[in-house]
Amino acid sequence: MEDAFPALAYALTTAPKIKPYWRNDSIKVSDKSEYKLLSVIFTCTLFNDDETAMRFAWNMAENYVSEYDNFVTYCKRVGEIYKYMHANNVATFYKSLSNTKFIDNISDQLKEEIAKAKQIINGGSEWKTKIIEAEIYAFFKGAIRFLFQDENGNVNWCDFDKKWSNAQKYFDDNGVKDKTPYKDDALLMKSLLANCDNFREKIWWHFEFSNDKVRWKRILTSDNWKIAVDAIMKEEVTLETTKTYINNTKVDFIKNIIDDGLMAYVCNELSGAWIRSSYHGYHAIWQSGCPDNQVVLNPILSELYSHEKISYGDGNEIPNCRYYKCVKRNINFKYNNHCFQWLGNPNDLKSDVYLIEDNYYKKRQNPTIEGQPDNINYYCFKVNKEMETDTSLFMKQLNCLIAQAFPDADKSVCEKCQDKICESAPEQ
Repeated sequence: MEDAFPALAYALTTAPKIKPYWRNDSIKVSDKSEYKLLSVIFTCTLFNDDETAMRFAWNMAENYVSEYDNFVTYCKRVGEIYKYMHANNVATFYKSLSNTKFIDNISDQLKEEIAKAKQIINGGSEWKTKIIEAEIYAFFKGAIRFLFQDENGNVNWCDFDKKWSNAQKYFDDNGVKDKTPYKDDALLMKSLLANCDNFREKIWWHFEFSNDKVRWKRILTSDNWKIAVDAIMKEEVTLETTKTYINNTKVDFIKNIIDDGLMAYVCNELSGAWIRSSYHGYHAIWQSGCPDNQVVLNPILSELYSHEKISYGDGNEIPNCRYYKCVKRNINFKYNNHCFQWLGNPNDLKSDVYLIEDNYYKKRQNPTIEGQPDNINYYCFKVNKEMETDTSLFMKQLNCLIAQAFPDADKSVCEKCQDKICESAPEQ
């Protein structure tokens, strides 16, 4: 207790002066920041406000400490560094950090701090200056391992200068820089996705189309994106390199996502949007917090639209893009001057595509039949997988509905069609 009280008094008098080295204002204590601040105070007390130890503490607090459990773990790690320094009479914090044999597994941020310490020891003041300059840049705040790790996560300082140069072109305090093709034309996001050949569905389930600092901080420091991040950081992203990335990618879904018009639209108009794969088995991009507003990637309609066979309803078109947006997952489109709707949530009692009134709201009902399943009550049909590979089958069904609903319509298509919808269609 006699040793603890002076340390506690020192910590309390020092706390108001403690501030992150990447900004001038003192930290504001809140529920989210209190363990971060305690981590720094603990380090400050142990190492007598050593400048190197304090920078280490802020890096760890910002990028690792978030709650009580990892706060306790952090304190244990700092204690191990402290014990090694005094047991071996080590003069500097960097040497102690780089030589301490830690008990149990260590966090990615601590591994980064060790790697930087070793590089500074071996490279001297020049490397110390470069590393600190990168740490305080933009939103990085001490997490810069994407500048010296390769696609496998191994430490490689050879590409640091090139990656650091590119990082300054891509990012500022708010994320991807405004008024640059990296953001306005979504080049950085396109290149990132095109390099993600280790595609896994679980990545995309929570992937957010956003150019802000929060999302890009996660991308740059995540194990899931190491290959893609390494690629875009060590070679400057341009329109030409982006096209090369897209052409070389092995994942067709990614090629669809990074369609020029679609990607720019999603990043700039639906910031924070994320992918779901529950729309008729197709992928949809939902705006965060507003799941009714979506961009749908439907291969059948996209194919027909690209060949000018259909047009979308008012408000559904996306400029310079063959995909479309929809509300409540229902897609409105026009074919042969008639309106149709593809329901987003079909079930066993309903069909998929309905002939509807011109206002895109009311299903066109057979006036002579009531109280029957949808495929009898309405002019509609179920979509099958064969239509994805041969969209003419889909168009044939649309023509059948038109022929059934309008006595004066050309029946030739319907008469030639042997699909079940025509065989079971209600008589006019």
